[in-house]
Amino acid sequence: MVRQLNGEYRVKNENFGKLFLQVREKEKRFEKVKYSYVPREEGLIKRADKLANLAIDEKKEGEELWKRKEECIIRDNIYLRKQYQN
Repeated sequence: MVRQLNGEYRVKNENFGKLFLQVREKEKRFEKVKYSYVPREEGLIKRADKLANLAIDEKKEGEELWKRKEECIIRDNIYLRKQYQN
């Protein structure tokens, strides 16, 4: 993304293009913006990647947990309705 934002490469991927445009829009809020490439192997970047991946995994697990809770609530509601109908 850094090379695209610095004008060195074109943006080819459609989803990437949407993110690119969002960044360009946010750039307007600042007088000056500079993008620098930081290798992923650098200590802080490695740690940030790990934390981001953990957050993504937790979000997915949380979404699955909510989905299961919603399914239980729906089943309970169906069960209760049947009990009251009889």
